[in-house]
Amino acid sequence: MTLEVNITDYLRSNNIQQKKLAQKIGMREDTLCLTLSGKRKMLAEEYVKICDALCVPYEKFSEES
Repeated sequence: MTLEVNITDYLRSNNIQQKKLAQKIGMREDTLCLTLSGKRKMLAEEYVKICDALCVPYEKFSEES
Protein backbone atom coordinates (compact mmCIF):
# COMPACT_ATOMS: atom_id res chain seq x y z
CA MET A 1 0.00 0.00 0.00
CA THR A 2 1.05 3.58 -0.53
CA LEU A 3 1.73 6.20 2.10
CA GLU A 4 -1.48 7.98 1.14
CA VAL A 5 -3.60 4.85 1.55
CA ASN A 6 -1.95 4.01 4.87
CA ILE A 7 -2.55 7.53 6.19
CA THR A 8 -6.16 7.53 4.99
CA ASP A 9 -6.77 4.14 6.63
CA TYR A 10 -5.22 5.41 9.87
CA LEU A 11 -7.42 8.51 9.86
CA ARG A 12 -10.52 6.41 9.20
CA SER A 13 -9.74 3.81 11.86
CA ASN A 14 -9.00 6.50 14.45
CA ASN A 15 -12.02 8.63 13.57
CA ILE A 16 -9.90 11.63 12.56
CA GLN A 17 -11.36 14.01 10.00
CA GLN A 18 -9.16 15.21 7.15
CA LYS A 19 -10.38 18.72 7.91
CA LYS A 20 -8.99 18.55 11.46
CA LEU A 21 -5.66 17.16 10.26
CA ALA A 22 -5.41 19.84 7.58
CA GLN A 23 -5.98 22.56 10.18
CA LYS A 24 -3.40 21.01 12.51
CA ILE A 25 -0.68 20.93 9.84
CA GLY A 26 -1.53 24.29 8.27
CA MET A 27 -2.70 22.91 4.93
CA ARG A 28 -5.88 23.63 3.03
CA GLU A 29 -8.38 20.80 3.30
CA ASP A 30 -8.72 20.48 -0.49
CA THR A 31 -4.93 20.24 -0.85
CA LEU A 32 -4.76 17.48 1.76
CA CYS A 33 -7.63 15.67 0.02
CA LEU A 34 -5.81 15.81 -3.32
CA THR A 35 -2.63 14.59 -1.65
CA LEU A 36 -4.24 11.66 0.14
CA SER A 37 -6.15 10.64 -3.00
CA GLY A 38 -2.87 10.47 -4.93
CA LYS A 39 -3.75 13.32 -7.27
CA ARG A 40 -1.01 15.51 -5.81
CA LYS A 41 2.50 14.48 -4.82
CA MET A 42 3.15 14.58 -1.08
CA LEU A 43 6.19 16.61 -0.10
CA ALA A 44 8.58 15.20 2.50
CA GLU A 45 7.96 18.15 4.82
CA GLU A 46 4.20 17.55 4.59
CA TYR A 47 4.70 13.90 5.53
CA VAL A 48 6.75 14.95 8.55
CA LYS A 49 4.03 17.41 9.61
CA ILE A 50 1.35 14.72 9.26
CA CYS A 51 3.31 12.23 11.37
CA ASP A 52 4.07 14.89 13.98
CA ALA A 53 0.42 16.00 14.12
CA LEU A 54 -0.73 12.40 14.56
CA CYS A 55 2.05 11.68 17.10
CA VAL A 56 3.25 8.64 15.18
CA PRO A 57 6.80 7.63 14.19
CA TYR A 58 7.87 8.58 10.67
CA GLU A 59 8.07 4.95 9.58
CA LYS A 60 4.44 4.29 10.65
CA PHE A 61 3.03 4.74 7.15
CA SER A 62 5.90 3.32 5.13
CA GLU A 63 4.80 1.44 2.03
CA GLU A 64 5.88 -1.86 3.58
CA SER A 65 3.27 -1.49 6.34
